[in-house]
Formats: sequence, structure tokens, C-alpha cells
Amino acid sequence: MGDSYRNVPAKEIKDTSSILGVSESTLRNQDAYTGWYGRIVLSWKSRTFVGDDTNLPYGVDSEKAKKSVQKWYGEYGIPNAVYVCEAGRDVIKELSKTGKSIEEYDGWLKDGYIVVNFNIEVQRRIVGRDGNYDIELLSYSSENCNMWEIEGLKDRKVDSAGKGFDIKPGDVVFYYTDERSTDDYEVR
Repeated sequence: MGDSYRNVPAKEIKDTSSILGVSESTLRNQDAYTGWYGRIVLSWKSRTFVGDDTNLPYGVDSEKAKKSVQKWYGEYGIPNAVYVCEAGRDVIKELSKTGKSIEEYDGWLKDGYIVVNFNIEVQRRIVGRDGNYDIELLSYSSENCNMWEIEGLKDRKVDSAGKGFDIKPGDVVFYYTDERSTDDYEVR
């Protein structure tokens, strides 16, 4: 939480550390496991309490009001050098037959996007004898209530080149397959 690039406001750190009964330094510097590319987990160590505690009705205390709204911090990225091919293609086998390097391989897809889809869930952790531990409590796109649709999901997108594609609930990050983040920088 204390990483300067995360930009967590000092008031959020102060209020949250007070509610949790830990020092601001402890809250800023604790390690928080966040998972891997296919499964990001934001634990309680990645959140702050930001509820408004001004003009509270009688009987509602400040701590309860602050805890009623939470802000969760995390980030997602993919490696700079990513190669994309059709699903099911055995690139290693093809490369071994041709003797080409990864860069020379002609089967890479270069016209399109890598779409990252998020399935947002609130879960509680119960460790069972079999090692399973997650039980879903609330999902952003459940059968009964799809928040993506309620918030105005557009199911069709047209990019700057005029190419259209379908969008599914949870599609939130689009990476060009033929560009890299380092293309944005120039070394002089």
C-alpha cells in the first residue's frame, strides 16, 4: 500500500490503520499476495476504508461508517514480449521442425487484440481437508444480477481502424497483439 506509484492517499492509510489497530508504517509496508496472471486475489491487505463519516445519523459510529465503503488496490499487466498464436497450435513442435527462432516464427497473430476478461467475485476462505478453500459469495456477473449490464455494457466495439468485435461482460483490458509497451519509449 505504501508504494508511491499506487498513490494511496495519506488519509486512507491513516483511517484504515487506525481501524485495523496497526501503525501506518505496518499498513504501508506489509506484503500482500496478489496471485498470478490467471487468478488475481486482492486480500484485505490491499484495501482501505473510505466511507464518509460526516453528518452521521444518531447511533452510527464513525468507524462503522468508514468501513461501509472500501477501496481495493491492485494492478494487472502482461509481459512486454508476448507472442500470440491460434489456440491449439503447437509452436514448440513447429519451431523444432523448421529450426526457426521464436522471433522468426511466421505463425504469430499480429492483427488484433489480447482481451483480458475479469470475473470479479467476493469470496470467503474456508480450508477443507481436500485443500479447496474458495466459496463464492457474490459475483459481479451472476445469473440473477449482471452488474456489467446494469452499468451499461456495450456488447459491440469498433476500433480506430473500423474493425468491429463483440465484447463480453468482464472484458476490460485490450492489448494490441502487434505492439509492446516499450514501443512507447525512446532511448537517446
